Amino acid sequence: MDKNEKTQVTLTDEGALYTDVCGIIDGARGRLATYINAEICMTNWYVGKRIKVDVLDNQRASYDKQVVKNLAVKLTAKYGNGWGYEKLKQCIRCSDLFSKDEIGYAVRTQLSWTQLRSLMGLKERKAWEESPIGLILCSEGNTEHIQYLMLDENSPVKVAQYYTQLPDKAVLAEKLKKAVAIAEEHYRERKN
Repeated sequence: MDKNEKTQVTLTDEGALYTDVCGIIDGARGRLATYINAEICMTNWYVGKRIKVDVLDNQRASYDKQVVKNLAVKLTAKYGNGWGYEKLKQCIRCSDLFSKDEIGYAVRTQLSWTQLRSLMGLKERKAWEESPIGLILCSEGNTEHIQYLMLDENSPVKVAQYYTQLPDKAVLAEKLKKAVAIAEEHYRERKN
């Protein structure tokens, strides 16, 4: 083998070596990014769950906002701007909207935290759009019917007013318009 052939073989071997080493590094980076993303998503879900269950006690009272704001200040001081009030609200929303199994599935399918945040908005919007508004007309003024409907405070059925006859169309349209405006406001408040 002459010197020219030896140089060509060495360059070919070096090219293959370079390609193989790049593949090893890129593969490791990809696996590492997937692992880090999974940990970020699960950490955010657990943070939201901890706040929701242990601090907010599954309720949304105004004084609890201050607790979350105070926590955000302390976390920001220790871990940086990534743990502010808005981030904690997103974590709470995440734990509110997704079960642990759903988050686990999302992580296994390699969804990022940014993609999950987008899904949270879609899931909330779908839930709001699917919330029914109903009108129940009763043939007689029977308070027992109303009391029965109001027994369960956690029931999605709420009684606002009780009529034994259908109100005027214009009045009904105005009341429906107000109900939709109130529901939209509640949605915006919950989103924020």
